[in-house]
Amino acid sequence: MIGFLEKPARKTFFPALFLKLALMVVLLFSVSCDSESKGDGGIPLTGPQTLTITSFDQALQVAWTKVVPAQAIDATYEVYYGETDDVTAAHLSTAGTNTNGSLVTTVIRELDNYKTYYVWVKARFGSLGESGFSPSAFGSPIAVPTVPLNLSVLGSDNSLEVAWDNVADAYTYEVAYGESNSLNSAAVIGDISAPGVIIPELVNGTSYYVWVRAVNTAGRSTYSSFEIGIPEITTVAPAVPVIIEARAGNKKVLLKWRAVSRATAYQICATATAVEPTDSDICKEFDPGIGEMAAAIDGLTNGTLYYIWLQAKNNIGPSGFGGYEEAVPATKPAINFNSPSFVIGYSTGEYIQAEDLPPSHFHVTGIAGKDRLSRRKETAIGNLYCDGAVWYAREIKSWTVDFAFLNGGLLSSIGLKKGDVTVASIASTVAYSNDYFTVVKMKGEHVKLLFDAAADVTHSGMGGSGTGAWGMVSKEIRYTIEYEIPPDDMSTPLPLDKSAYYRGNI
Repeated sequence: MIGFLEKPARKTFFPALFLKLALMVVLLFSVSCDSESKGDGGIPLTGPQTLTITSFDQALQVAWTKVVPAQAIDATYEVYYGETDDVTAAHLSTAGTNTNGSLVTTVIRELDNYKTYYVWVKARFGSLGESGFSPSAFGSPIAVPTVPLNLSVLGSDNSLEVAWDNVADAYTYEVAYGESNSLNSAAVIGDISAPGVIIPELVNGTSYYVWVRAVNTAGRSTYSSFEIGIPEITTVAPAVPVIIEARAGNKKVLLKWRAVSRATAYQICATATAVEPTDSDICKEFDPGIGEMAAAIDGLTNGTLYYIWLQAKNNIGPSGFGGYEEAVPATKPAINFNSPSFVIGYSTGEYIQAEDLPPSHFHVTGIAGKDRLSRRKETAIGNLYCDGAVWYAREIKSWTVDFAFLNGGLLSSIGLKKGDVTVASIASTVAYSNDYFTVVKMKGEHVKLLFDAAADVTHSGMGGSGTGAWGMVSKEIRYTIEYEIPPDDMSTPLPLDKSAYYRGNI
């Protein structure tokens, strides 16, 4: 459920009455789907609605949200898989299931890497009967990535510019660096989506050892052999960057270019004539990067011809401008929501809904890939939905609202994949597509109670029951939760009160 709060209100989370109301709304407005069947006596039997597929080496992990019991009978599950999107030709998996809180998982093994497999799940409720099949989901097993090659390290002012060759099937990369040739004492930068990174805040004149490895859901490669880099004071301005592409958008232009060495910033300018920019033109600065870069200059007028310029900067000065590209901003064509394959945009990285848990008193070695993000923290896609909801309320419905709140449990455990973002891929990130907007008028004290209740949600990192109340919010509001004992603090003597460890205060 997405809730809108009308004026007056400026604070947030769930009193018990509101939780009951939210639950009632979901029950009243959720409709049956293909995975619902009738058991003995016409009892509705509902199976999993959404499946998440994670690729491993010669295996696929399938995950879904535990369904509610029927007449106090807990569901067991049957998992089917096949090489075509035809459940009648599918095989029954013999792998068992594992339940952690509300998340159920199974791993189908002995599959062929890079072959596409379709998966279905149904729920059984003892003598009551079984649900229908879930909608199909598909995925391909993937091998552990190979070691990145051709690592290069270039010294810049208090930083190192690190680059390497792209690795097939790598989702992200990790770079380790330190002042000795021991990986044990090295610092690590993770979640690098492209083959290159700038390591900042280093000491000029100091030698640093640098390694890189590739990561995907099947595992991590070994680290590459190290290269040594020495940060040094820059003595020359950067080279002129070359524009690869200028693509017009709605009141903006997206520019792509290849990064140049020893740049600390880039400036994009838009002019009305084919004359180099001056201080009176529209210009914006962007942070440096490695390899191919992209950024958009906005605030432009649709239907107007602009000349787009680019230059690099550092402490010595700017590179100067090279040639320009022409572009005419225009309104995008309307999204065809009836076409699942309609391309909305492009994703340069793999976006997942789980992360590795750090070591703690309760999980001494940590837990890999078990923490559903929407059940532990705000997520970008959850906040994006809230921003869109506020826009819809104000611009389409003409409602006066302060902000939007989204129950994190309404996000599915499916993340966006690398590549084209389509109507179908966006829809797959919604767990309950038939839910409704609800407008709630609340006093400030009740808004405070709403956020108090969210801070009090127990977050074990296992996606347990009740953790969906974690809040996603629109840009009009922000909140902070403080924990008496930080979840990753292992210095606190045992025995430890789980309440202080997992419950916070707004």
